[in-house]
Amino acid sequence: MTNTTTLSLRAEAVSQEYEEPGIDALSVILGGDRDGNRYSAGVSVSHRITSRTTFDASLGYEIKSAGYGPFGYEGPRLGLSLDQRFDKGVYVFATGSARWIEYDEADALFLGGATREDVRTFARLSLGAPLSAFTARGATGDIRETVVVEGAMNYSSRGSSSPLADFDGWGAELRLIWRFGARD
Repeated sequence: MTNTTTLSLRAEAVSQEYEEPGIDALSVILGGDRDGNRYSAGVSVSHRITSRTTFDASLGYEIKSAGYGPFGYEGPRLGLSLDQRFDKGVYVFATGSARWIEYDEADALFLGGATREDVRTFARLSLGAPLSAFTARGATGDIRETVVVEGAMNYSSRGSSSPLADFDGWGAELRLIWRFGARD
């Protein structure tokens, strides 16, 4: 759109076939399984606020069909992220998403007749730096500029209207990333 703002459109169509022996064995009783098609489309905007700060926002919609109707669903997704760069290649990246999912039919077998609706959230905060950032000059002109150490914290949750167990989960990661083929 401009030299600081990018608009992206995305669409995806996928045929899904699951290998689930338990569900496949019940498919005769259920009248189907989780196999089906998934369609998603979305729009995102990326805006460079400063030369070192970029903000992204995305909005999408997903539809999943399934042989067993209660496994099909649809709903919107919202995503936000902020990428902040510092001297010597150090960065902070924060990202989050939320999905609102409504399942197609009531599930008499697994959920006692309830129609499932979920709200799923995810957030991740990471701090990273190339190995060269740990030198006095901060620039080495060698592989240390393409190998990055990154630490992150993440959170995910599911709130469901059905008798499924809701969950909240925290995690931590330590990554060693090689930006293979990167040229700075």
